[in-house]
Amino acid sequence: MKKIAMITLTLISMLGCEKSTDRILVSDQVSKTQYYDNEIFNEKSQKIYGKWKYLYRYGGIGGIKYEPGYDYLEVVKFGIYGKITDNKIKEIGRLIINKQDNNETIIDFFPDDKYKTDYQLIQKIIIFHGYDTLILADNYYDGYGDYYRRIK
Repeated sequence: MKKIAMITLTLISMLGCEKSTDRILVSDQVSKTQYYDNEIFNEKSQKIYGKWKYLYRYGGIGGIKYEPGYDYLEVVKFGIYGKITDNKIKEIGRLIINKQDNNETIIDFFPDDKYKTDYQLIQKIIIFHGYDTLILADNYYDGYGDYYRRIK
């Protein structure tokens, strides 16, 4: 009976230590005012803040679908982004607003030197579909859109 209780207790404790796949946070790595002292987004565009699961990239002349180059995009105040892969930060940088009005917000991703990767996000238009879908579209270039689903 003691052996059964001990095995049960061991199994329960092992299940309680399950590894979380989304525990790394960009906000833990940077200060809120690292790049800007105040809010950079208008109220409508502030919905970009949060953690987003990168689903796929779609577009181009032939309408090709590509697998993501990283797992998550996290955007935190004020204008800080990070790309996360395998629970490790792959890139951190700042968002630069090129245009912002009631109709659209256009941003650039500018990585910190120590986090630069080969994958480059160029100028993107922020498009929201409901509360949980984000599309970063480069309609001015080749028509690709990066599709994300809100995690937090």
